[in-house]
Amino acid sequence: MNITRKCRRCGTEYQYESFANVITFCPNCHKRDQLQCEYGYGPVVPCRIYLGEEIIGTVTYDDRAHTRYRFDAPKYNIHRVLEHTYMEALEEACDIAAGFISGSLEASQVQAAAAKEKTAEPDNKPKKSNEGKSSKTFKKENILLALACLLVVAGVIAPPSGSVALLEDFCTGMMFAVLWVYLFIRLKTAIKPIKNTVKIIVMTVCTIAVLWFSAMPILDLISGPSGTVLYDVHVEKTQGHTGIFSLHYYLIGESESGEKLRIEISGDEYDDFRSSLSGLDRVVSVEYYEHTRKLIRSEIL
Repeated sequence: MNITRKCRRCGTEYQYESFANVITFCPNCHKRDQLQCEYGYGPVVPCRIYLGEEIIGTVTYDDRAHTRYRFDAPKYNIHRVLEHTYMEALEEACDIAAGFISGSLEASQVQAAAAKEKTAEPDNKPKKSNEGKSSKTFKKENILLALACLLVVAGVIAPPSGSVALLEDFCTGMMFAVLWVYLFIRLKTAIKPIKNTVKIIVMTVCTIAVLWFSAMPILDLISGPSGTVLYDVHVEKTQGHTGIFSLHYYLIGESESGEKLRIEISGDEYDDFRSSLSGLDRVVSVEYYEHTRKLIRSEIL
């Protein structure tokens, strides 16, 4: 007959087979729960020692005279003669069993930890792939930065007028587009977490810059060149705070419809117009891009 008992230490319920003399250990906390025997009414041996419902050892007589007791637990390879007798012998066997039970628990925990480490070993492989991904990302970032620098250089040396007058504006727009991609990758792969609000603000500002610098040359590319005749023509030179790279030259005049136009020209064209135009009666026929106000070709009438 099985007896159901609740551990007095952890409250776990377990069963064991009914026997006259028993020592029970809880299968959950592995602590001794009870020692029950017929001491005073009969012999204290044979006594079974349970771990839950499993019999892990027995205490019996070691001689025919019943003067010595022994403890046998094949599971733990225990076969020894006890020093004490009667109830003290059961307590001695109980202490021995408790030491081996806790030792086996520690061993099982060590084995479980080792198994966990083994199962965790494959997780190191993705780390290598993550390192590979980070190196690939680093290469992409360097390529993007190099491309942005090349576009800056191309924009600086691109002529401000002529058949390729839109090249400078396209280089500027493409440079901001490359920087947009660069920042997107940087924000996505940032080591320190960045708030989504900051990401949205940064990417919105970059998107506006890309649209701002790309819209005009794209519109000119779609609509094509425009032509008009300018009256009261004169030239103008401006310089910003960045020195020679911020020098800009303009051809200024009034169109046939009365609109005042300010069209960007090259430095050489500035010198030519300055030496050729004398007075307000000079008229210039121009072909230009309407949105970027870049000169394609001109003729003094």
